[in-house]
Amino acid sequence: MFFFIPPFFGQINTIVLIKNELNDDGLILFTPLSHKFTYLINRKGQEVHRWESEFVPGMTAYLADDGTLFRAGRVTDDTYINSGGAGGIIEQFDWGGNVIWRFHYSSPAVRQHHDFELLPNGNLLIVAWEKKSKDQAIDAGRDPGAIAADQLWPDHLIEIKPAPEGGGEVVWQWHVWDHLIQDYNPAKENFGVINEHPGLINLNHYQNSIADWIHGNALEYNAALDQVMFSSRGFNELWIIDHSTNTDQARTSQGGRSGRGGELLWRWGNPRAYGKGTEEDQWLFGQHGIHWKWVSGNDASQVHIYNNGNGRTPVIYSTIETVEISPDVSRRYPTNTEGVYLPESPRRTFYPNDNLSIYAPLFSNVIGMDDDHLLLCVGPRGTFIEYDQVGDEVWRYISPVTETGRILTQGDPIGDHQASLNSVFSLQYYPRSFSGFKNRDLTPKGVIELEQTTSYEEAAFHLKIYPNPVSSTLYLESELPLKRIQMIDMRGLIVSDQMHATTTVDVRFYTPGIYWCIINEQFTYKILIIR
Repeated sequence: MFFFIPPFFGQINTIVLIKNELNDDGLILFTPLSHKFTYLINRKGQEVHRWESEFVPGMTAYLADDGTLFRAGRVTDDTYINSGGAGGIIEQFDWGGNVIWRFHYSSPAVRQHHDFELLPNGNLLIVAWEKKSKDQAIDAGRDPGAIAADQLWPDHLIEIKPAPEGGGEVVWQWHVWDHLIQDYNPAKENFGVINEHPGLINLNHYQNSIADWIHGNALEYNAALDQVMFSSRGFNELWIIDHSTNTDQARTSQGGRSGRGGELLWRWGNPRAYGKGTEEDQWLFGQHGIHWKWVSGNDASQVHIYNNGNGRTPVIYSTIETVEISPDVSRRYPTNTEGVYLPESPRRTFYPNDNLSIYAPLFSNVIGMDDDHLLLCVGPRGTFIEYDQVGDEVWRYISPVTETGRILTQGDPIGDHQASLNSVFSLQYYPRSFSGFKNRDLTPKGVIELEQTTSYEEAAFHLKIYPNPVSSTLYLESELPLKRIQMIDMRGLIVSDQMHATTTVDVRFYTPGIYWCIINEQFTYKILIIR
């Protein structure tokens, strides 16, 4: 069945619903980047519900089985740990939009970022940075020449048991810092041969000097195996960790159902990260969203990966990888004769004929649907696309909500993968039978684009940045005091940090490309620098 609802007769949509060849009454949840609303829409492109936070996203949101919304937010008043994907707080909203629970995880030492998971036991699993000083990094065996920011932010996972009055108890944790190996300083206890210890993480991999050198950006939990999958953009790898350990075991290489403690049970996408293989064996390039699901009638499971393509040669483009994995009876994962974790290649690599249409240098995610369709969020362009089993596009929706809060109208351009207006980090899909929708009002409210909206300056609290793209000087006009202006490149490296800032930023000596301009640690704008 074909559904299409244009705003008026004869007009071709440029935003909201573009195509719908599906008979699907499921709903899609998304949070526009740097915007305080989270939206629930149906497949006809109509808004069904929304929630408003006092925080911009940091970065994901999910619906719980009881219909409450859990959403990460970006807090900025108590930490200097600040890079792409930064958050710091998780909020729970009831259906009426009231905040009923909060967990704050941001301080000078730690900060939640990117993603979290709602676990079947009602707890939350959160990925976060923890700050290590330059001296701590060198003492662990880090090459001093690879500490450009005088600190490192290794990732860690914490499981939170929510408390009814707010906050919660940390009941499990796992730290990258507990599972390091290095071959730089033989005087350190963790000195070793990298390729002999694939369960450990190379402290000096790539000599990456960025503080956020791991850059975890996605989590998935497999309840049947009690294992966690973690995406490291910095390593171009996926990792699997045994969640059946207790916290003490998770610090070691023993314990849990796998018997391996907190060591990596499986890693895939770039064998060179653990001293194996060659450049030709690398499959992942700056990947983001992952989706881990069982294969019906099989002991195996499938992982769908949004493979952004950064660093892919000779041509950069995005693909969707489908990888099939099978643990053994001890819940460990096999390798080939050379010690490279299987599979040696994806079961399927998908990209449309126009592969630029899904190219995303950052953000984005994919969901493997039950009918083997692929549902994509092309993040930088705020575009949601579903492809059927043979790769034909059967549904497309373009978010009309810009990063400043301005709502686009038909005919407004959204930009491209280099500089777009309406970025979305990820989307989530829920069938109409989802338990959280029971007894909820799912009446369509109309398309988002038809709302009354404020001007660009009003939506951004009278903050204006121009020109964009820019080649020499970036100008800022604001009725608010400009306390701090940070420019961050796509690697997450802070290239400029102006305190008590002026109204201009000199970008003449920046390498051309996409940058994030963060104003007063609160407002984030995407800037394209050209020559």
